[in-house]
Amino acid sequence: MKFDDPLKMRALEAAFIRAKSGDAAVRDSLSETVFAADSDLVSAETRRRLELHAAAPSAADLVLVRTKAIDEVVSAWLSETTTVGADRDFKRYAQIVLIGCGLDMRHYRLLSEKDKNVVVFEVDHRDVLDARLDGLIARGCEPPCLIEPVSCDAGQQNDLLDALLWRGYRIDLPTIFIAESILSYFNKAQLDALFSSLARLAADGSRIIADILDPATAAGDQHLPVLAALGDVVASMNGEALVWHHIESVSLDGLASKFGKSLPAVGALMTAEFDYSAIDVSDVSSTSSSE
Repeated sequence: MKFDDPLKMRALEAAFIRAKSGDAAVRDSLSETVFAADSDLVSAETRRRLELHAAAPSAADLVLVRTKAIDEVVSAWLSETTTVGADRDFKRYAQIVLIGCGLDMRHYRLLSEKDKNVVVFEVDHRDVLDARLDGLIARGCEPPCLIEPVSCDAGQQNDLLDALLWRGYRIDLPTIFIAESILSYFNKAQLDALFSSLARLAADGSRIIADILDPATAAGDQHLPVLAALGDVVASMNGEALVWHHIESVSLDGLASKFGKSLPAVGALMTAEFDYSAIDVSDVSSTSSSE
């Protein structure tokens, strides 16, 4: 597995920090397997780079705060999808889409046998998905629900749309889209392509949660591209039509104190809700006719 671009390295760095964390709330078994002393899934050179990154000020705290904050939102969303009636012990049908899943094991941490009606789509490039599978087999991890690997480039026009539908994604089910440590590294064309797909995939009431880094955090780092700002992401979200509502953001440094950590101003955690029915059709028609 070659982590030869900045986005893949960020994913690997986060997994490395989670693997080495003493906090059981964020540590996961897949990362522990990948980074075990006898593992050949990561080269010695890459391991040294990860050690240096993990030792950087605030690096570990950022990953832990981001992970816990997103976990809380996902857990709250899952609790909202509880079925009432004869099947009250199980969640109703719902979907989780991990955009750029990397080595994230969030669904293994958060889901239980009561979530048997939840389907998780793990979206990433083929080499990353293959590495996940190798690690899971080595660890003997049992999936908590139906998991569908989705190989695609989420930043390419219609790639995510086509790939998810091919893997059985249902456009009528409530879905939460999780984009952890990825949107900041997308340029405008990639953001537009991603949200164009999501606008055609999301059912009303679906959610998205993503962390957006402050572009200043990449200043002077020649290995990183110019980061997309929160405003750039929001502009692409509703670039075609006003479908994402209740867009809220909270600073990551503000969240840090909640989890007993301290962070500089590094960015924000953003959430939003999809509601196609709220579109003013007359506005869409007038816009189309004027073009």
